[in-house]
Amino acid sequence: CPTNVNIVKYLQNKFTVSSEFDEAGLRQFKLDELRSMTDNFHQDFLINADGAFGAVFFGKLGNGTKVAIKVMKSDSLHNQESLKRELQSLKRIRHPNLINLLGYSIDKLPYCLVYEYMSNGNVQQYYDKKDSKNMDNELNSYRRRLCILYETAAALEYLHILTKPSIIHR
Repeated sequence: CPTNVNIVKYLQNKFTVSSEFDEAGLRQFKLDELRSMTDNFHQDFLINADGAFGAVFFGKLGNGTKVAIKVMKSDSLHNQESLKRELQSLKRIRHPNLINLLGYSIDKLPYCLVYEYMSNGNVQQYYDKKDSKNMDNELNSYRRRLCILYETAAALEYLHILTKPSIIHR
């Protein structure tokens, strides 16, 4: 896992030198930036309307990097405090088998989290696409599924055992 200093340098190079980054190397977006990327959270940019956190929108940073923007669905004080606690946990997670949090916006409501964009969707969506294209053969499918299981187990081990304090997915 890279140190915080390496993460900051990586993200500063990936975005722009003038961007604001916190101590964990996450970009602190202004809500207006995220609104601009998504045409004010327009339906055309909607990826998922009913996520547990809220709606998820597609966006592109100035350098062309594709991102998924999760918009908090409630503005209650309880949810705001919950988000801030969750953000503290998410800031320290860096694993190759987990989607990385790139930044966040907590300057105005609604609060938002900005993640890497995964173009193939979730694992189920990935396999639904593959199955519909008639995978090469059953053995390749079996091997690929075992690989995904192994990588998932490695990510869970990281979250449950190697991260201190442990993080349990709910």
